[in-house]
Formats: sequence, C-alpha cells, structure tokens
Amino acid sequence: MQTETKHTKKVLEDLAAQDAPLAAELEYRWKLRSSVNAIHCQRLAELKAKSYFTGQVSDESEIMCVPNESAEKHDDLEEEERHIEAATDFFVEISE
Repeated sequence: MQTETKHTKKVLEDLAAQDAPLAAELEYRWKLRSSVNAIHCQRLAELKAKSYFTGQVSDESEIMCVPNESAEKHDDLEEEERHIEAATDFFVEISE
C-alpha cells in the first residue's frame, strides 16, 4: 500500500499539469481506494491487538498503515456497506 500511495501521488501530480479533468477524476477514485485501504489497516490493527493473535508483526506493516490524509470515509463507501449488510441479512433470512 505504501508503494502504491507514493506512486499514485506522483502520477496525480504529473497528470494535473497535463490533463486537469482526468487528474481530478483519478484523485476522486484514489480517495475512494484510500478509504478501503484505511479500513483494511484498521482491521489489521484490531486483529493484531487480540490476545489470540499468533502472527508476526513486522515494521513494514506498520509503515504501510500510516494514516493517509485522503483516507476519509466517503458516502459512496457507506452506501455500499449498507447494501452489503442488507444483502447479507436477506441471505440469512431466506436460508433459515
């Protein structure tokens, strides 16, 4: 995730000078992806904190999960989560 973040920021910076509308669209999509990455990092941190966690904790994983200023949660992601929850509830209901 860390390498991807650095690369994407560089590409967005370069692209902004060449094609501002495309850069803006890619930046929007990058913010959405960063939101998902932040969720993964949060879940990894929660798992590592469990007493039953037996995996190895590396410094690299801590570096990858440094909070990103563009990792704010977006309405699109929240809406998608609600749809997933509704679908899951529906599947549970019909399987009983």
